Amino acid sequence: MSEYSRKEYFRVLAERYRSEGTKKGRSQIIDEACKNTGHIGKV
Repeated sequence: MSEYSRKEYFRVLAERYRSEGTKKGRSQIIDEACKNTGHIGKV
């Protein structure tokens, strides 16, 4: 994944994260981002 496409992806996820009302939903968004980009979430 290129740097540009990673930034675009995180921008879309940030919008989804802000609009998500539940903690469970936000956790799922973070898990999705970690799985798709290889980043590590909470340790």
